[in-house]
Amino acid sequence: MFKSKFNSMKILSIVALMLFFAFSSAVANNSVSNCVNVEVASPDAEVKKLVQYMIKAYNLNPDQQMKVKEAAMKMASDAAAQKPIKKAERTKLQDSFSAAMSTTLTAAQLAQYKSALNGEMGKMLNTIIDVAAK
Repeated sequence: MFKSKFNSMKILSIVALMLFFAFSSAVANNSVSNCVNVEVASPDAEVKKLVQYMIKAYNLNPDQQMKVKEAAMKMASDAAAQKPIKKAERTKLQDSFSAAMSTTLTAAQLAQYKSALNGEMGKMLNTIIDVAAK
């Protein structure tokens, strides 16, 4: 009887050990994949987000899309050249982008753009500047 209990305990211990290794391996693989999937923000990626947002929000035509992208890329490269960015420089960069938008967008689109500057649009412009200035 003692031998059968001992064998059962050995089998149970082996099964528990196998489950422990399987679980720890799964946890380790998950943490490695989480680390690998971390995206580093780049000015290009942020500009792309801005352009995609403006395409949807303002129904931009292809010519407008290209001009928005060019203006945003210019803002990013100017921000990278001026790092670190102070508040006055940030305002100048945003004003320069807005000036480009005033010649790119229609009157209705421009009104919508100006009203969004204190919200999502302003955040996106600041993100482009911040990422470019790093």
